[in-house]
Amino acid sequence: MMPVTPSLPQLSPLSWLLAYFCRAALGTSEMMIVTRKLYIPPARMQQVMVEMTEHDSVSLPFIPTPILVDQSLISAFLNLHQTLDGAASQLEQESLLLSTLIQLIQGYAESAPEMRSYKTAPQAVQRVREYLHDHCAENVSLSTLAEVAQLSAFHLCRMFTREVGLPPHRYQTQVRIAQAKRLLICGVPLEQVALETGFSHQSHFGRHFKQIVGVTPGRYVSSNNLIDSQG
Repeated sequence: MMPVTPSLPQLSPLSWLLAYFCRAALGTSEMMIVTRKLYIPPARMQQVMVEMTEHDSVSLPFIPTPILVDQSLISAFLNLHQTLDGAASQLEQESLLLSTLIQLIQGYAESAPEMRSYKTAPQAVQRVREYLHDHCAENVSLSTLAEVAQLSAFHLCRMFTREVGLPPHRYQTQVRIAQAKRLLICGVPLEQVALETGFSHQSHFGRHFKQIVGVTPGRYVSSNNLIDSQG
């Protein structure tokens, strides 16, 4: 157990250890510490630096502060950890890992690389969009999309978000939900729709569907059936 102040969560960038308080079960008023830990291989950290600097020979980022108090970074870390624990796609997991590491390096590493301006890459982005449409049910990796775009993963995420307004993993979800709507209207069962659009299970599909469409898949089907009967 490590002592922390309840109102001031702390994040250790060296071990990626997050400690925070929560109420103990059984309705008691005692507090307990819950920790989440994520090990990042040095080679992965170095790869991020290579992509950010566009130099093959770079040292590992050095973060001199042993404890960081940064609510934004803590939120990003928790979101990443929950994504890795859950049913998220490989693309979402890899994208959130990359963005969290970039946030850590930019904010706290010594000699952090500056974010330079890059020319837009509309053709590369279009290739990635077409690939996501053509392979919407597949568990596509970020490295695969980087190969399609002929860009590094770092630059792909920046260029794609700039051109489309969404990062690749969110665009993938939009494409999957659009396809799911077409299948639902055709009468395909919910469980089959979830599988055919790349979601790991029906509840995962339902959660994303409601977030984007505003209603559950069942309600969406009922509404369309009502419109058809009235027509």
